[in-house]
Amino acid sequence: MWRRYVKDIFVFLISMIRYRKYIKWGDQRTETAEVPETTQRSKVDDHVAVLEMPERLDAVGVSVWSPIITDYLGQSEYPRFDLSGVRFIDSTGLGELIRIRKTLKDADRKYCFHQCSDAVLKLLKLTKLVDQFEISPDAAPLHHGGGVAQDSWGTRYSYDQEDQCKRIKWIGHLDDENAAPIKQATEQFILTSPRVFQRLEIDLTRVTQITSATVVAMKHLKSQSDDSAWELHFVGANDKVENVLDHAKSLHLLKKDELT
Repeated sequence: MWRRYVKDIFVFLISMIRYRKYIKWGDQRTETAEVPETTQRSKVDDHVAVLEMPERLDAVGVSVWSPIITDYLGQSEYPRFDLSGVRFIDSTGLGELIRIRKTLKDADRKYCFHQCSDAVLKLLKLTKLVDQFEISPDAAPLHHGGGVAQDSWGTRYSYDQEDQCKRIKWIGHLDDENAAPIKQATEQFILTSPRVFQRLEIDLTRVTQITSATVVAMKHLKSQSDDSAWELHFVGANDKVENVLDHAKSLHLLKKDELT
């Protein structure tokens, strides 16, 4: 038996040394956390409800993210997690991933971790847990209007804790068919995210084109913010988007310093 004990101790010590180096390597903080898309239950949930995990999954990050993840699990029929942006994860973060897996497995529900970063894969391999999770190397899909890839659309969210600002990225070609789901997803995100963030920016950088229905949705969101405590700005519009807004006499929706 002593040979087995010596081997086990040796393997354990090597693993602990590697883990300590890993922790030391990632011991830097960040003030920005990538945050999820949260949508109401609808037939587009499976396409647009992708949770983008934060840059750090440590004790501090998990304390903020655990209730957000729990809320997301309750809303999405098929939870998808984008781990491509995770730059650091420790034992607390690993415990949160195990909690996600156990919660969904106990409920006999499907899920997937998409594009696990090197940091996540390194820890999963180190702990020999990589085969315990449903992992895909591909990006979580956006919604494909009519099955045409260039018509893909969706939303992505982030919190900037330093600026106390929520940022929502609208993505793709926004037309009469998807303007309402985009607006609905944005409203749901506003309702479910922490109230300490009073400023909201909707980033249009990745929006290729909009229609009048999108303009109506933008006006509705702006009106909601004016009637509440929210400070809302639309930013990053390209020339095509600006032209549609100009034609609809709605350029005032864009952030003022972008128009100068």
